[in-house]
Amino acid sequence: MVRPRDAVARWPASSSSPAETVEIARRLGSRLEGGETIALEGDLGAGKTTFTRGLCEGLGLEDMRLVSSPTYVLEHIYPARLPVHHYDAYRLASAAELAALGFQERIAAGAVLVIEWADKVAEVLPEERLRVELSFPEGEPPGLRRLLVFSGLRRVWGARLEALAGARA
Repeated sequence: MVRPRDAVARWPASSSSPAETVEIARRLGSRLEGGETIALEGDLGAGKTTFTRGLCEGLGLEDMRLVSSPTYVLEHIYPARLPVHHYDAYRLASAAELAALGFQERIAAGAVLVIEWADKVAEVLPEERLRVELSFPEGEPPGLRRLLVFSGLRRVWGARLEALAGARA
């Protein structure tokens, strides 16, 4: 049974270009306070790394060109207003490998954690995470347009998602 306090807040958005995806993520990044986990999910090429670039820019990273997929190194760290730890779970054999990287300690230290392919390691992610699903619109060929669906516990993410949706209107 879901209690009202634990209800999930959802915000669907769409992007018609990589620049628009960056802008949506930038606005989210500017609202982060530290200790958040952003769980990115989506097919290859859906825009997870592009989204991370915008998020880092919103957190004050001066050069978002520094942001790249950590597929082969598993983690990148970016010096922004809040430290950003960017993980890629694509090549991990188990969720325990992500836990072994010490990501939970970084949440407690006030860092922002961004995890690409988060669905592969969901069982070790905090309940308070923000899930961002990036996808191609159904029935359209893969192209520039993306759908982004944000969801997280209302008590943690509700006001921030409402502000993000309001900023978009």
